[in-house]
Amino acid sequence: MRPKVNKHYLGIDFGGTNFKFGVVDSEFNLKEFKIMSLGKLKDPRVSIVFIKDLVSDLSKKYKLMSIGFGLPGPVDFETGHIHYLVNLKNWRNIGWKKLMEQELKIPVFLDNDVNAATLAEYYLGSGRGCLNMMMVALGTGVGGGLILGGKIYRGASNVTAEIGHIPLSIKGPKCNCKGIACLESYIGNQNLLNYAYRILHKHPESVLSAVKKKKLIISLEDITDAAKAGDKFAIDFWNDVAEKLGQALVGVVNILNIEKIVIGGGVSAAGQFLFKPLRKFVRVRAMDIQAKNVKIVKAKFQNKAGIIGSALIAKYALEKRSF
Repeated sequence: MRPKVNKHYLGIDFGGTNFKFGVVDSEFNLKEFKIMSLGKLKDPRVSIVFIKDLVSDLSKKYKLMSIGFGLPGPVDFETGHIHYLVNLKNWRNIGWKKLMEQELKIPVFLDNDVNAATLAEYYLGSGRGCLNMMMVALGTGVGGGLILGGKIYRGASNVTAEIGHIPLSIKGPKCNCKGIACLESYIGNQNLLNYAYRILHKHPESVLSAVKKKKLIISLEDITDAAKAGDKFAIDFWNDVAEKLGQALVGVVNILNIEKIVIGGGVSAAGQFLFKPLRKFVRVRAMDIQAKNVKIVKAKFQNKAGIIGSALIAKYALEKRSF
C-alpha cells in the first residue's frame, strides 16, 4: 500500500450529466481521475453516502488535506451554501459545506463548477499570463467564470458570470432557470441536437441523413465529422452555433474589455468549425478597441478542468490564499 506522505487534495465536479473526481498533489499533478454518470447521485442523499465511501477509500492511499466541490449552479463560496442547481432538481437550499464537514471530518469548500474550471485555466492552463479573462463551458448547460484584475469575480451574492442565461431575444424557448430565450436554451448539448434533428429532414443531401438512418441517432461528434468531410449542413450548423455564442460574447467583450475568452466543454471539440466563425463574429461585431484586444482560445484541461479547479480551491482556501 502506498505510504501517505505527501499532501493531496480531492476535487469533485458535479456536471449536469456526469460526476467526476480527481486527486492532485501540492503541485497540481493529477494522481487519480475518474468520470461516471450521475445516475442515482442526482439525489443529494445518495451522493452523501457515495462521497463518504469515496473519501474513505481514497484516504487509504492519499493524505487528503481538504476537498473542493464544483457544482453546476448558484452556490455561495463564502458560506458553502447551495442555492439550487439548475439541471439537478433535488439540489436546492442545502448547507453543503457544513453537512459534508460533519460527515467527512475534512475541510470542505465549494464553488460554481465553471468558477472552478476558470481558476484551473487561469492559474495552470490557457488563461495564464492575463489579468482579465472569461471562461465559457459548453456542455449540458452553458456556464461562465470571470477573472477581473487577477481575481475570480463572484459578485455581490457570490453568484455571477452566468453567460448561459443571457437572453438572446425577447421571445423564445423557456429555460430551466425560468428565463426566456437564454443562450443555454439554444446551445446546451441536448438543445443543439434537438435543433439538428428538427432541421436535418430539410437536408436529405447531408451525410448526416445516412448516419441518422443507420444509427437512429446523431451526436455532436457526428456533426463535426460531417463538417470535416465538407458537409454544408454540418458547417452551417456550427456557424449558427458560433453566431449565437458570439452574440452573447460581444456584449461581454464590449462591457468588460477582457483579454482572453477561454472556451471549454464538450461542444468546444468542434474545433475550428466553431472557433473560426466565432472569432470572426466577435471581431466584426464588437467595438473596435475591445475586439482588437481579446483572444478566443480553447481550454487546456477540457473535461478535467472542473476537478483540477475544485482541488485548487480546496488547497488555496485551506491556506487562506486570496484568489
